[in-house]
Amino acid sequence: MNWRLIVYLFIIIAGCNTSNTNDRYNTNKFRNVDEKLDSIIIESSIENNEDFITLKVVDKFELSNYFNFDDIIDSIWYLPLETNKQSLIENIEKVIIHNECVYVLDIFSNRLLKFNSTGGFITQIGKEGRGPEEYISPIDFEIINDEILVLDDRPNNIKYYSLDGKFLKKENIVFRMNHFIPSNTSRFFCNVVARGNFHIPQISNFKLVICTPDWKIIGSADKYNAELESKQSFSRKVLTKSTNNLVYNPSFDYFIYNIEGDIIKKKYYIDVGQRQLPEGTNNLTNEEFIEKCLSKDCNVMFMFHSVFETDKHLVATLHYNSFDIPLYYSKNSGKLICNKHYKLSPKFPFGFIVPKDINNNTLVGYLEPYFALQKINNFKKIPEEFEKIPQKVKKLISGLNEDDNPILVFFTLKDF
Repeated sequence: MNWRLIVYLFIIIAGCNTSNTNDRYNTNKFRNVDEKLDSIIIESSIENNEDFITLKVVDKFELSNYFNFDDIIDSIWYLPLETNKQSLIENIEKVIIHNECVYVLDIFSNRLLKFNSTGGFITQIGKEGRGPEEYISPIDFEIINDEILVLDDRPNNIKYYSLDGKFLKKENIVFRMNHFIPSNTSRFFCNVVARGNFHIPQISNFKLVICTPDWKIIGSADKYNAELESKQSFSRKVLTKSTNNLVYNPSFDYFIYNIEGDIIKKKYYIDVGQRQLPEGTNNLTNEEFIEKCLSKDCNVMFMFHSVFETDKHLVATLHYNSFDIPLYYSKNSGKLICNKHYKLSPKFPFGFIVPKDINNNTLVGYLEPYFALQKINNFKKIPEEFEKIPQKVKKLISGLNEDDNPILVFFTLKDF
């Protein structure tokens, strides 16, 4: 396993809390628990429906033919983000496009940055600190009604800012969560796996909490045994937006669910055959999980990044033998492409871009400059191929330095 993967793993696991930390999050810390609990918390059950779509990854996965990104990518464009002392980015956790501006959350440096439509740096939204208008550890954000909501994990509150960065207000929340997402019914769905919410028995054994806009708990969903399954857990974004609904894919789960209103239904099942995670994976410690499920010679396959659904496609990333494996499914044709073998082309010289977010039907990922330069240098070794690279890509690379900010990548898919 390379060092970047190890670092990334510990980042996404860092938000976890085990049952041994109950005392840290008791009612003395959350003094207003009763005020933020609805009189009746409704449990939303996952429907036991059988009309889901099974996507079967081929048995001879390692030996399957190469695929070409020319056959999958419809359009692609790049947005280099301005690099200066005020805008340096260590790692992109989340990207939101709003009113032709780009908002980037960097949880390494605890900053939320705003760029214009050409990548020019505008301002930082809020700043790190312990003052009443500052945040300590921002781990998620959303933009709703032209207000920026920042989840500050350490003090456990939501800080509200205007689009130009002016502090508006603060709302304390009485439970801990990994991330949140607004639904079309003016509610928040919050992922709370392994966050030690044992001070609220009504939600302590659920993976999802449902709140009103003022953060009052009105519901819960997806029951599990937190005492046994909180030794470690991925805090990747398990909730994402589609055009009309929410997409839900819990960590270590091969089902992908659709959330419409308060109804949760199975929509897809990723059949990886004999490569399924062993039973009891949720009970492993961090060290055991790395050893058993992330080693290069470990023959297991599971969802490693967030899952996204467009009007015509499902897009996911599987982890297998230390590789990120792209999965593309066409709803219209029923064709599934899931393969670690792919051909680079001059038109799409950077290969697989892991989606980090979605804007309508456009997927958003990013390129690290050192990786982009490496790929282009490989093409330069074959002059006739390098000449075929689009001018916009050559212009992008010219003057690029390895330590520059990441390059945002926006792409749409063909109806293959």
